[in-house]
Amino acid sequence: MSWPLLKTKLEIPIVQSKLISRPHLLERLNGCLAHKLTLVCAPAGYGKTTCLSQWAKVSKLPIAWVSIDLSDNDPAHFWTYIVTALKTLDNTIGKVTLDMLRSYSQPLIMETAITVLFNELSSWGKQCVLVLDDYHLITDETILNAVAYSLEHLPKQVHLIISSRSTPHLPLSRLRVQHQLSELNILDLRFSHAEAATFLNELMGLDLSASHVAKLGDRTEGWIAGLQLAALSLQGRKDIADFIDSFTGSHHYIADYLVEEIFNQQQETVKSFLLQTSILERMNGPLCEYITGMNESATILEWLEDANLFVVPLDDERQWYRYHVLFQEILLDRLQKIHPERIPELQRRASIWYEKNGYPNDAIHYALMEGDYNRAANLIENRVIDTFNRGEMQTIISWLNALPEDLIRSRPGICVAHAYAVFMSPSAGSYQIVEQRLHDAEEAIHSTTFNNSERPYKDVITGYIAGIRAYLARDRGDSPQSIIDFSKKALKNIRKDNLIPRSAITLNLAIAYRTIGDASAASSALEEVIHMGQYSNLLLTPVYSTYLLAQVTFIQGHLKAAVEICQNALKLYDENQKDTGQLPVVGALHACLGDILLEENYLADAEKHLTKGLEFLKIFRDMDALIACYTALVRLKIAQHAGFSEVMSLIDEMEQVGLEAIQYGVALRIRLLLSQAEQTPDSLSAAALLAQRSGLDLQDHEPPPGIDHAGQRRCELQQAFVRLLISQRRIFPNAQGQPELENVLEFLDRRLYLAKKRGLTTGMIRVLILKALTHQARGEMEIAVTELQQALTLAKPEGFIRIFVDEGESMGKLLRKAISRGICHDYTTQILQILCENIGESGRKIFLESSSALIEPISKRELQILRLVAAGLSNREIAEELFLAIGTIKKHINNIYGKLNVNKRTQAVARAQELSLLRGNNYSR
Repeated sequence: MSWPLLKTKLEIPIVQSKLISRPHLLERLNGCLAHKLTLVCAPAGYGKTTCLSQWAKVSKLPIAWVSIDLSDNDPAHFWTYIVTALKTLDNTIGKVTLDMLRSYSQPLIMETAITVLFNELSSWGKQCVLVLDDYHLITDETILNAVAYSLEHLPKQVHLIISSRSTPHLPLSRLRVQHQLSELNILDLRFSHAEAATFLNELMGLDLSASHVAKLGDRTEGWIAGLQLAALSLQGRKDIADFIDSFTGSHHYIADYLVEEIFNQQQETVKSFLLQTSILERMNGPLCEYITGMNESATILEWLEDANLFVVPLDDERQWYRYHVLFQEILLDRLQKIHPERIPELQRRASIWYEKNGYPNDAIHYALMEGDYNRAANLIENRVIDTFNRGEMQTIISWLNALPEDLIRSRPGICVAHAYAVFMSPSAGSYQIVEQRLHDAEEAIHSTTFNNSERPYKDVITGYIAGIRAYLARDRGDSPQSIIDFSKKALKNIRKDNLIPRSAITLNLAIAYRTIGDASAASSALEEVIHMGQYSNLLLTPVYSTYLLAQVTFIQGHLKAAVEICQNALKLYDENQKDTGQLPVVGALHACLGDILLEENYLADAEKHLTKGLEFLKIFRDMDALIACYTALVRLKIAQHAGFSEVMSLIDEMEQVGLEAIQYGVALRIRLLLSQAEQTPDSLSAAALLAQRSGLDLQDHEPPPGIDHAGQRRCELQQAFVRLLISQRRIFPNAQGQPELENVLEFLDRRLYLAKKRGLTTGMIRVLILKALTHQARGEMEIAVTELQQALTLAKPEGFIRIFVDEGESMGKLLRKAISRGICHDYTTQILQILCENIGESGRKIFLESSSALIEPISKRELQILRLVAAGLSNREIAEELFLAIGTIKKHINNIYGKLNVNKRTQAVARAQELSLLRGNNYSR
């Protein structure tokens, strides 16, 4: 993706030799660095840029400079120049931010990109200065708000300097109160009489008396541009006193008058050059030669600079120049009055030169200025994909807003570009504009203008229309199937080598599959996005897709594979971090890995990843991933026996994310309250009240929830309600009006059927556990154990732990029953031990006290024999010791094996030790 950034916009303006030394201003600027912002604010011609460039040349600090122009009124364009300027200080800065600015798949949250950039600057750690010159040219609200946000979060070592003709929309009052603002204004910048005398007499070569200097200074009020204009007009004059007395009035009037005087003193060739080149915002010799036809254009530019005639060099090589803004405005006004018919031709020539020399944006600008809309439309169509890929939606919108409506409607490519740009820069009425433009594009490609020879073009347009409709459908909350249909249509028509839009559309397709619960199709689509990411320059989309793939894999019950996906991605990221920078979307991978490690009961590792994930996700601001991370952290805190208020505070913090977090917070609050219910029955009442106020029920008011974040949250809300109903029945079994829980079982059966149909093993395990607990609460222990056996059988291969342990003491009773029946013995015992440790001292006591109940009762004689087996005696030696026949001993040992669910002596001894049967009188008759 090539994009010719203008190097001259990023260079500190050239300090001309004919300048007044102003040490007091340089010292003022040095002192300003103690504050966050320095504002240099004055009208045109007061030397703002000159003053700052003089200071920058002698400052010892690293300085990043951006000369702003009107084209910067596009957020992605503006911030790309900011980041690129900072990269001149250190090339490692801003790599992730640039990737975010080019994000193709969703509208950019500018604050997120800025936060990432500032984190990179903080990590860099060096003191530096960022200068934004001509900031008054910025009018875009998004940029203005983003810069205001930047001031609130600017790293301590970064100082911002803004040069502007007018007071910018920034929180200046607050900064003044906080002593974080330094200001230079007209009174600071204007020439004193002494400076005016030095300038006029020494630099401009005049020989004015002190009274003439004073009068000229008073008339111009120290206005530097006015003094320069006056000095140029005075050169060679005899009637100095009369001339000085002859001009009065506003600055603009004085400037107009003086330029007229200067202009009339020039040779005809120079006059013609000045007028014709006044249409240019920047110029070099070849460009001026092309539009004026003057072979000596480069020489004239050099002469104008030497003559100090308001020509400013933009680079050290003196290749590019610009006129002083005030001087250019007056020249252009004169051209419009004298030769208005020549302006379109000059603009056309400028457009052609810029196109031929690799400056497409400038070519479009001058074509639009000229009014050659067909040429502009052709240039836009050729440029639009690259502009999309840079994220410059506002630039596209501004171009298209300048085109006639009929022309836009006749060009399907332009219609599609407008639709997508508006969709990615949402505002009031966006949907209507997008729909209208898509309709216009469809009408255009089916018109007689496009014949069969243009079939590939039609296919591409059809593909982009479908892709935008897919995004529009998702944004509006339309049916997932419509998103799937549109996405497939788009992918069918968009070229396979056009990776950026294809990856965005494929991700959209994967998200739709998640919404309908099709885990297999979602995984395939996500793997394709990740594969495409290996061949594109974007990082966000493939990394986020890897997170979603890991999550889907987890939901399918493949814990080990999900861990591997996360760990491999994080390892690759760590290896490439030096090149990629700190990518906040990686927080989603940490959150997912932490959630899986929590399920596997690796609490310390889980905490490490969840904490890191939360840190990143607060920057990335993906609501779904952020809520998921908070949810896992809440579960972790409960598992770690954190205080009630600490966990509640964490839930409160999560709910600051947004409305959906507030709605989902109910599930977490109920979970926390139920964890306290056995010891504090009032918690059960509080949970019931919360559920009632939140309107929780088990009715399927909507389509079955998918496996996307919203679907998972919906499931967990209903499952929280199920746990509440089970707890009410279990803790107060004889209370009047307790439900029989048939509706709970019916609900769980529906969910189990859905999970089986979708191949969602984790969901099946969770539902089977809830079914087991429901039957337990109803006193149906045999059915409960059968349901639990199914859950354990599914969970054992992947090593699920917390899904059982988090259910508390009631699950402990079920696990003891399962062990007594030899169900997944070692695995079930492991879970039970963790559960008993999890519920503290009372749990350990319950475990020890119920050890003998884990098996069928062992008789006193069997216990005698078991102890002798443990002592290493053979069957014959035991028979001799107890005066029994050897056949009787063998029979007793076989009974012991059956009761302990083992088949070897070593296993029997180990199991007996585990159950504390070999100490004291721990046996049952």
